[in-house]
Amino acid sequence: MADAKWERIIAWALFLSLWIYIILRAIFVFFIHDEIVTMWSFMIDWNPIPYYGYQDANNHFLNSFLGGLFIRIFHSDALLVVRLANVLAFPIYFWAVYSLRKYFQHKAAFYGLFSVLLFAPFLIEYFGLARGYGLSLAFLLLAFGQMMNYFSEVKAKSLVFSLLCWLLAIYSNLTLLPFALLVVGYLIIFQVVRKKYKWIVFPVLALGPLMYMLKYSFHLKELGKLYYGESSNFIETTIHSLTYYLWHTESYYLDGLIVLLFLFIAVTAVVKMVRSKSLFDPTNIFALFLVAAVVSIFAQNWILEVNFPADRTGLYLVIFFFGGLFFTLDYWKVSWASYPVMLVSVVFFLGNSNLTHSIFWEYEHFDKELLTKIPDEVMGIPPSTSGRWTMEHELSRRMGLPMRIFQNADLESDTLSDYILSNLERRPGLS
Repeated sequence: MADAKWERIIAWALFLSLWIYIILRAIFVFFIHDEIVTMWSFMIDWNPIPYYGYQDANNHFLNSFLGGLFIRIFHSDALLVVRLANVLAFPIYFWAVYSLRKYFQHKAAFYGLFSVLLFAPFLIEYFGLARGYGLSLAFLLLAFGQMMNYFSEVKAKSLVFSLLCWLLAIYSNLTLLPFALLVVGYLIIFQVVRKKYKWIVFPVLALGPLMYMLKYSFHLKELGKLYYGESSNFIETTIHSLTYYLWHTESYYLDGLIVLLFLFIAVTAVVKMVRSKSLFDPTNIFALFLVAAVVSIFAQNWILEVNFPADRTGLYLVIFFFGGLFFTLDYWKVSWASYPVMLVSVVFFLGNSNLTHSIFWEYEHFDKELLTKIPDEVMGIPPSTSGRWTMEHELSRRMGLPMRIFQNADLESDTLSDYILSNLERRPGLS
């Protein structure tokens, strides 16, 4: 009992510390380009509904809706207000992860998963940004937890809550749509097996809003708006874009390890299904969705010509992979392997924590001094200035400086300005 009490105390301390860190980031780290586009296109104009207003994959519907709502409630477009929906999603995410503890046989295996999902800066920084990814991660984990509860207890409230969380996750991030459709079929099969025929109505009802989003996703594809990622090379596009931002490496040795671990997880999932004679072992869900995700990614690429996901659009793979891995380690009673993972996760988090920039969008970080050093006049004439206009204009607006950026200057040919605000990553030829 004493150990359980101390675990709860430590969990609360970690939760409050991480949440405060996220709140501080939401206050002090300036907007990235995509947040600015989201704020002006979908929040201030308040056009979050599909088919209305500017149609783009950048519109994460729930994020846009809640951001516009908070701007109106607080009569402010302060950084924290615009990002508030994702900030408030972090408690859901944290306790959804913590709630998985009861399904582990060994504490070390659980805390391995806990450390990866809560100390990876690339994951938790999305809870301090006005994007849909933080919201979707929170509802995805909550949906998984409720599905596991449902398969264990077979209670209608867990079924309904799980489906609701899946819908909220989809309306936060459209890339999760294939898995929500899979869930509907998965749950219907479970109802048939358990002879809960009346409860089939709940997943069937969920098909309505899912079909609406499926139709909209094809609409976006026709408009050429599903542009993120690449059409080839899964390792480079997906795996490396995740490992680089998770651990700052694109090692092919790590690729090999990930493939071996994937096979280990998949084989173990089959072993567990054979031994339990069930498709619905709660501890097998992450592994099954990991395999389904890889199959879905390649099927969409080959059949529908959808790009392989890259970095943030593949975040769900991190959840599926590590969920599957640590439940696999727990099953084979090799949870000792969790200890180095815990150490690396904490050290990496401490080494990358900051209140200045985002790991993924570090190249979009600008110091205010870059703007204040530009003179108001040169020989009585305002200087011409170029840059990546949304970023610099928004920073100028909030600092009360002249709105100087009138031309986008991302290309090497863009040189006809007195001043160009950029960096070496975007314009390596500048000095």
